[in-house]
Amino acid sequence: MYIPDSPREDAIAVSLMTYHKKNYDIDTLVEALDMYVKELGHKPALLLEFSLVVHDYRQRAIQERRLREEYKHVLKMTEELMKGRD
Repeated sequence: MYIPDSPREDAIAVSLMTYHKKNYDIDTLVEALDMYVKELGHKPALLLEFSLVVHDYRQRAIQERRLREEYKHVLKMTEELMKGRD
């Protein structure tokens, strides 16, 4: 459930977007937000609360992306090794 915080939410959203465009990328912000919402379950989500914990979720998103890329690389290397055996 999303609870609007109209006096602040526009400014917070713009600030988050601007910061991530400048220092990271929007995909990282989207992944972090997705993790946050999934962990909340059915609890209300406030953009202000997310902005306070975004660093932790962003770091997790970056780490998970890096691990996925490493896993894909290992799969590719394994596939190449298996082809070399034939």
